[in-house]
Amino acid sequence: MQWCRDCLRSVCLALGLVLACGMGSVQAQQAVLPIDHIALMQQVREHKGKVVVVNFFATWCGPCIVEIPGLKQLRTEFGEDQVLFLGVSVDENPEVLPAFMRRMAFNYPVYYAKPGVAKFFAVQAIPKMLVYNVRGELILDHAGFLDPKQLKQELVTLLAQK
Repeated sequence: MQWCRDCLRSVCLALGLVLACGMGSVQAQQAVLPIDHIALMQQVREHKGKVVVVNFFATWCGPCIVEIPGLKQLRTEFGEDQVLFLGVSVDENPEVLPAFMRRMAFNYPVYYAKPGVAKFFAVQAIPKMLVYNVRGELILDHAGFLDPKQLKQELVTLLAQK
């Protein structure tokens, strides 16, 4: 995944991420940052003009583990100026995340959900996918595994409505 240097700098600053950056690409997220529902909704609002995909997952969730490679593939198929992917772990123990993130080699930002996030977004089953259109409106609220082909079709449709 290639980022322009200005975009990378803006994302790093806006999200407060600690990234290992080289040649304009995101190599690895070194720190797992907590996020609350307010900051998560702020990300959606700040990225109007893009489709925003929020994936709630847990490290112990089999369907989540199966779903993540498809999300990583989609991240490579859509430009940074088109789609923002965000992962949000609802694990009870954030200490399990760094090793999981290394193993899964995420190519999009991943956060640890602070208390109240799951309730605010009505996460009753995982994985859970929220997709916001370019106007910041919730278009898809899907609990359970979502086939990457179906998500890709939804993203193409939403981007065509720009």
